Amino acid sequence: MIEVRFNVIRGDWYRANQLLPRIVRKALSTSDSSVFKGFPRQWIPLFEYYGLAWVDCRQPQDYIPLVSEMSDRQLAIYCNKARDHGTLRTLVESIVVLDPVMADFLYILDHTTAFIPSSQETENVSPRTIRLTNWQSYGRPEVRALDKEIDKIETKKSVAIVLPCSLRRPYNASRTHKRIWGALSRKGFKPENVHQIVMTSLGVLPEELWTHPTVLRYDAGVPDIYRNLRLARRFFQRNRYQHVLDCLGFAPYSDVLTLLRLEGTIKDLTKGPVKHSRQFHLRSWIKLPYDTENN
Repeated sequence: MIEVRFNVIRGDWYRANQLLPRIVRKALSTSDSSVFKGFPRQWIPLFEYYGLAWVDCRQPQDYIPLVSEMSDRQLAIYCNKARDHGTLRTLVESIVVLDPVMADFLYILDHTTAFIPSSQETENVSPRTIRLTNWQSYGRPEVRALDKEIDKIETKKSVAIVLPCSLRRPYNASRTHKRIWGALSRKGFKPENVHQIVMTSLGVLPEELWTHPTVLRYDAGVPDIYRNLRLARRFFQRNRYQHVLDCLGFAPYSDVLTLLRLEGTIKDLTKGPVKHSRQFHLRSWIKLPYDTENN
């Protein structure tokens, strides 16, 4: 058993995340068991998420809502309940936003490991639990796995139609999409002759992936526009359409396409029919008897 004690880690190494990510990556990739001792209590959800042993945590140096009012045992109980309900990652993201060092640590681990949560974290997950609620959410294993699937998509079609996100999934069942296609059909467009793409918080989603489990389950409230720009640049550099039709109602997403046209990644871009509606369709709600689906 290797004991990693918080009080022997240099402050500058801790704040710059120069040492701890290496220690955790090694612990995740080898059979050597480690125990993390004396860390601030806000680290408990991260240790539980990565399946790392911990003992004798201490109060946070600065007051942290909820965490500072709990004991180690109480916070561990919350972690176990969250794991049982498939929301431990959501709890982790909720805590790390209160500590810049931990937020940076999670970003580093997300992008330098192939960590996948245990089966206990995922086996009872409901269909609507991939919550993209902050910047750290886009480092989730299932989101990064979807990025790789998007990078595999190539098409020989010369025209792309970029459509908005919708509450109803798959997207082709959306009333918003049907209304847009009503206008497009009057201009001579046919779905089978074009490549349909949805621009959403997950990025650029070609029609080949509209039934992907992550696409069907995500719930987004915080878009990362720069991430969308980078993903869109990769996609449109690989798929060189003769013409792209922008049917988006959300100006920042249209700006992404305009930037790609200005840099030459998109050859020809025009504005298509737009049906104004919400751009971020929150799927996590308690459905009341009088609720109706508005999309």
